[in-house]
Amino acid sequence: MGISERTLIGTIIPKTATGDKAPVLFADQPPKLFAGLSAVLGSLVVDYAVRQRATNIKFFVLEQAPVLLPEQLSQMAIWLGTAPVEWFAPRLLELCYTNVEIEPFARDLNFEGEPFNWDVDRRQLIQAEIDAATRPEAVGVDRRSDAAHPEGGEPRRFLPLSCHRRACPRWIAQGLPEVEGPSGDGCAYP
Repeated sequence: MGISERTLIGTIIPKTATGDKAPVLFADQPPKLFAGLSAVLGSLVVDYAVRQRATNIKFFVLEQAPVLLPEQLSQMAIWLGTAPVEWFAPRLLELCYTNVEIEPFARDLNFEGEPFNWDVDRRQLIQAEIDAATRPEAVGVDRRSDAAHPEGGEPRRFLPLSCHRRACPRWIAQGLPEVEGPSGDGCAYP
């Protein structure tokens, strides 16, 4: 995923200086919940919502991002076969832990292995899984509800150019082929 393919990239970075267009979040939460927050922030759903507001990420934009609450991340999700926080953590770890500078975070998640190799195809698949798991219907939000469109209007028809080139909907559909959401047939994620 290139830098211009998403407006908001939720990730874990080592202690470093950042500019005002790269807000850094600190959370007084357990590492798995922080990993879950990072995964949700990096999802296509949150990217879409943020891109409707602005293309430059400032704190006021980030504060409006539609994220799941810690309680929602910790509750059992039938379609995932576990709590979202448990499901997101290993996927986010594989996306972020590609350098020894992230080792303290990996240890916080009880991972003792070496950093993961950078495999573009694998990374696209993992991101597609996260995108599919955070679709509004997968987390129990009706697309027609006020929660999905807080300003009451229809969403703009928009997909980043990269989605047209790389067939993002295909990747997302392949990410969770059996998931119908919390009101589906209850099958677990394969």
